[in-house]
Amino acid sequence: MVWWLARSEEQTAPHYVGQVLLRDAEWETYSDPRVGWSLRYPSRWHLQLAQPFECQGDAVVVTNLDADLRHPDLGASSCTGFWDMRALPSNFAVVEIDVPNDMRPGRKISQRSTPLSLEDALDASSVARFGVPKGIFIPVYTDASHQYIVRMWQGPEASPRDSEIAEAIVRSIEFET
Repeated sequence: MVWWLARSEEQTAPHYVGQVLLRDAEWETYSDPRVGWSLRYPSRWHLQLAQPFECQGDAVVVTNLDADLRHPDLGASSCTGFWDMRALPSNFAVVEIDVPNDMRPGRKISQRSTPLSLEDALDASSVARFGVPKGIFIPVYTDASHQYIVRMWQGPEASPRDSEIAEAIVRSIEFET
């Protein structure tokens, strides 16, 4: 998992990348055939690949910020898959897809086809300790070997355009089996 190893303590918190347009010409595609997913995102937004570790499986994160997110430091004997959002600007938008280590969504509560439906997304609780606001999550089940969680969080001052972009990223996600 990425722990901001490349960032020194003197560096500042991530910054907002600014408004972007929904036009296809400004979007890029990321795919990982090994894990079985692909998505489209604005080229000015930041793509972070998070390697699996004991608290989280493979993950990809897309944000309207200029740097990787990091996990809170819980000491050598503990870890969490939550992101530390305490120092993020209040207009952030984050979309994450991951292969969960600690739970498998199963068929009953999962979406099984794309495009994913935001109307059927489930509410995610906030984690005030790490500055994580309420968000949404979408459990995805393609088969017993391919189960994913898609999450989306937004800061209280996220713009309507950034909300639209985050939703468009979620709708662009495709899964291969």
